[in-house]
Amino acid sequence: MSINHWGTGGDTDPFKMAPGASDSWNCTDLRGYVMYVQLGGSATPYYVLSTSNIVIYDDKVTDSGQTLLPANQRFG
Repeated sequence: MSINHWGTGGDTDPFKMAPGASDSWNCTDLRGYVMYVQLGGSATPYYVLSTSNIVIYDDKVTDSGQTLLPANQRFG
């Protein structure tokens, strides 16, 4: 997964998370962020907020229990 950043700080390089692992980031910009999740060979973009609580499953991504649509399917 990777997350974009606003400004000059931060790191947008992809990083791996082990199944069952958790992590947190100091993302406070009110504009939101694009988070890419790579499962298998393809990376999928999701729009997330600084207040998001993201859980990544094998078949879906949720934010506070609600399934997220990929950013490229927002109006699909």
